[in-house]
Amino acid sequence: FQSLKKRGFDLEATHLKHPERICRLFALCAMAFTICFLTGKFEHARKPIPKKNHGYKQVSFFRKGLDTSREAMRLNVGIKTCFEWIINRIDLKINELDFFKKIVV
Repeated sequence: FQSLKKRGFDLEATHLKHPERICRLFALCAMAFTICFLTGKFEHARKPIPKKNHGYKQVSFFRKGLDTSREAMRLNVGIKTCFEWIINRIDLKINELDFFKKIVV
């Protein structure tokens, strides 16, 4: 949950009051979190995240994925290209997800 707050998307800084808008924003943040987490997990499988002396990873899967996504955007590859790159990197096939099959029906 902290990834949606100060350490990640800074969700509480929006000061939204309308429940419908809050719901939409939270849904968007949940999708973005999932993409960042899966990207971080993929990057960890490709090149393991170093561990600190106490045994924990230096950064979380989410943070690694967020940093990777930001780097792609920083390189100015365009939003569409960036999202395509991220989705291809994590091999996410939306049509195969049961969640989306239920919604589309």
